[in-house]
Amino acid sequence: MTEPTSTTTGDPNAQTITVLHQPPGNGTPAAVSGPVGGPAPVDYRRPAIDLDKLEREGAREPFDFVLKGRRYLMADPKEVDWQDLVTAMSNPVMFFRLVMPADDRDEFFRAELPSWKMDKLLEAYLDHYGLPNVPNAGGLRR
Repeated sequence: MTEPTSTTTGDPNAQTITVLHQPPGNGTPAAVSGPVGGPAPVDYRRPAIDLDKLEREGAREPFDFVLKGRRYLMADPKEVDWQDLVTAMSNPVMFFRLVMPADDRDEFFRAELPSWKMDKLLEAYLDHYGLPNVPNAGGLRR
């Protein structure tokens, strides 16, 4: 890979930038020219975002609630793997398995809880984390 180079033509006011890049497959660099001030050249050595070095800002405290005299915690859904979360959005049992600590799950699932209270629990959870209260979040009707 080669750094972009600036060249001038016969016109002293006209400049062009030549960008050398590696096209996929053939191994031969190709030159692409364009006027100065056009799109910035792409630096193929540096990623647009390095997710390995990214730190989250503004994380919130865990959400807690009481059921049958026991305090339960639910983690921030933004800390859950996105693929699992998308799948769990239509499966309340899977959703609670993802956001609750393992030692709370069995007791929570054994406790009886009317649907209207579950609706209130999910509404408060979504509000706590600043998430939209959308239909089918957690698999329950809003």
